[in-house]
Amino acid sequence: MRSSSNQPFAFIHVPKCAGTSLRTIFFDWYGGSVIPHYYDEPSGGAPKPISLEIAIEHISKHGACCIFGHFNSLRGFGVKHNISFVNAFYTILRDPFSQFVSEFKYKAIRSRTHLDFESYLVKCSPNYLNHFPNVITFENYRKEIDAFKFVGIYEYFDESVAHIACLLGKDAPSESIKKQNVGPPGSIDYNRYREDFEEINKLECETYNYARKVFEDKVL
Repeated sequence: MRSSSNQPFAFIHVPKCAGTSLRTIFFDWYGGSVIPHYYDEPSGGAPKPISLEIAIEHISKHGACCIFGHFNSLRGFGVKHNISFVNAFYTILRDPFSQFVSEFKYKAIRSRTHLDFESYLVKCSPNYLNHFPNVITFENYRKEIDAFKFVGIYEYFDESVAHIACLLGKDAPSESIKKQNVGPPGSIDYNRYREDFEEINKLECETYNYARKVFEDKVL
């Protein structure tokens, strides 16, 4: 069922899940209807809350209101903090281990000190489920995934974009989309750490596996 343009909706950009590429597409689709919601790292400025009044004004002026960005509840700018009135959500999820490795590479390139992946694996939690609208647990992750308008899958990126386009009544890109903000391949054999990661981060993995099954059953 197609989404109504009369209601504000949000695309939750989980880091390192091709959100930068999809943001370009959303701006092509919606132009001024898109309200970006991102942390300004250089200035340390968190994204400001967006009121229902602003969203309604956006719909009146542009014909739609799409709030697109990061919603990190652990940093104080989650869905419940900044857009509590929104109840229609889209996102794309990636295999959690691949997402974790990609974010490590991103940080390692920008770090002034050497980052060791083994230490990073033990000390750092994935920057993943903290972007969901609600707190995710083993008891509710299926319900929370089902509550999304649509959860695409990074590993089926073109198919995900095509389905989002259909739901929103937009034209899918005519050519395969090139992913932006992709890190370098690196020389470490990260896959030898996959089993350890999956043992430590079972909730992320179960959530992704369920979302992927729902996607495959619905789209493929």
